[in-house]
Amino acid sequence: MPKGIYKREKRIKPPYRCNVCKKLLTVLNWYETFKNNRLFVCKHCHDVRVRDWKYKNPEEIKKLIRNWSRKHNLTTWRNGKQIVLRGNKRNYPKTQKCELCNQKHKKLVYHHWDEKNISKGIWIDYKCHMFIETIDKFGKFLIKKYISLKKKINTEK
Repeated sequence: MPKGIYKREKRIKPPYRCNVCKKLLTVLNWYETFKNNRLFVCKHCHDVRVRDWKYKNPEEIKKLIRNWSRKHNLTTWRNGKQIVLRGNKRNYPKTQKCELCNQKHKKLVYHHWDEKNISKGIWIDYKCHMFIETIDKFGKFLIKKYISLKKKINTEK
């Protein structure tokens, strides 16, 4: 038997039965999972289920979009207007720890310093973010003033 014919016969997969509609369908009518397996329902039944779930759970959809947007889009203020910078942020920490104070928080915010390349930034909690924004805004002047005031007050006593 020639090799080409054998290979073609080996690639042909048998039809599968959908667990919902009970139809016998070819491989083209199935979505594949991450491990190259097939789902237990055909494409049509899967699409119907997803559409029904989206209709019944609009708040959950909003929550998913909000979380995705928080991790991928960056909103910032420029000239008094809020703008969205698109790009690749650094990955959200799986440990949910602030990269500055190393404490665990429910929600972290992304602080960046280069608007042309938003991957230059860190995931920090709100308090650390406000602290860093203050330093960025007033610079070394504020730190020097604080240290000099602290020394002055300590020497008075």
